[in-house]
Amino acid sequence: SVTCFRKGRVYFLTVKKMSANGTQSPALSDEELRVAAQALYDKNLSMLVEKAKLKRSMWRVVMDDAGVIVRLNKCRHGKLKPEKDSFILIVTGDKKMPRFGSLAGLSGYQVRVAKVLEKDLTKLFDANQVAYCLT
Repeated sequence: SVTCFRKGRVYFLTVKKMSANGTQSPALSDEELRVAAQALYDKNLSMLVEKAKLKRSMWRVVMDDAGVIVRLNKCRHGKLKPEKDSFILIVTGDKKMPRFGSLAGLSGYQVRVAKVLEKDLTKLFDANQVAYCLT
């Protein structure tokens, strides 16, 4: 199981590895932690890409303290005010680059994760546009 907690301004990621008989195994190596963090990030990015491929819509993206996307809820134009631990993903449709709304509802760590997700989502859409033009 993967959990995240905060002490002051620092976030800590802890991973508990359970053996087959239910006892806790020794701590994970740096490589295993890196792989676990990468898997969480890939899940976040794939959730955003899935919604970004849809027709014109807006999605409220809710994150936990560790910056992991907990849920995506479709929202209406009148419900776009920043809320705690969330931001809006604006999908314009027609395979155009989706935009991120205000990140004001996110904490410092969540903002950093959201900006990296936005940057990577932009790279994916740019690469997709180049591939489409070359075919």
